[in-house]
Amino acid sequence: MAWMEIIDSAVKIGLGALISSVATYLSLLRTHKHEIAVSQAAERGETRKAYLSERAAILKDIALKVEKCSSYLNVMQQALTKSPKTSDELLEMLRELTAAFNEAKEARSFCYLTGNKALGALLTHYLENMSLLTSHVKLSKGMLDISFLKTNTEARNAIKDQILDNLGRSFESLYA
Repeated sequence: MAWMEIIDSAVKIGLGALISSVATYLSLLRTHKHEIAVSQAAERGETRKAYLSERAAILKDIALKVEKCSSYLNVMQQALTKSPKTSDELLEMLRELTAAFNEAKEARSFCYLTGNKALGALLTHYLENMSLLTSHVKLSKGMLDISFLKTNTEARNAIKDQILDNLGRSFESLYA
């Protein structure tokens, strides 16, 4: 009987060890899956924050480019209306107008790259308005039509207001 008790004890100890090792393994699997899920959720949160931050920076850059372009155009138009210009002065203004035009084109590119087609279309209208102004300055040779400049400025400012309004809505939608 002593051998039976020894075998019985060995079987009980073996089964106990087997049961505890299986329970530990299952517990470890569950814990590991939970840790992976938590780390993936944290990573998604960080990725989303980085995306939102980058998107907000692009929208801010677009707004700054539009404001810079608009500010320059308003100053330039005031200078154009003050006195007749020499060909060198007109050439310098056309260079600066081209620089402003390129800023607006870059802002439009950002819009299309970020999928904001409505804002890109508004910037296209803004660029068309700038092209009209450029053509007028080139063709006028210093004899500028003040009524054209006034109408052009009003149209451009209306488009700019729409652009800034659209930018505001785009920014708000990031965090909605």
